[in-house]
Amino acid sequence: MKLPDSFRKILNEPLYQLALLLFLFQAAFVSPRSHQFDQHAFNTICDFIFEHGIANAYQCPVFDYPPLICYWYYLFGWFQGSVENIDKYFYFFKLFALLFDYIAALAIVKFIGHPQKAILFFLLLVANPAFIYNSYCWGQVDSV
Repeated sequence: MKLPDSFRKILNEPLYQLALLLFLFQAAFVSPRSHQFDQHAFNTICDFIFEHGIANAYQCPVFDYPPLICYWYYLFGWFQGSVENIDKYFYFFKLFALLFDYIAALAIVKFIGHPQKAILFFLLLVANPAFIYNSYCWGQVDSV
């Protein structure tokens, strides 16, 4: 199977190669720890959507997010297959948020429009302690 030219062009760009490498590095070392309140709330939401379906998401007492995130919770629950697995492996849900954080960082760098400094700007964004703490350590899903 041959990749489309536009996709091959993206894969050959150093900025995207670096972004993929850093994302995979962080994904390999995803921390099972998060803030306890958020972890409990996210688990509750995911468990509720898994058991009651996406259509009933807003009946969950702790759910107050935009509707599209329901699909991420649903997909994660579907991949896990049970409430026990959702609760046990929920820290992997951070990868969804981390992916969106990287996409946002790449979009910002592209919007700035300095191709010769793109890698530097990207590293300044994703190596920022606030970025790392919010998306990787804390486990926030707001970026989704």
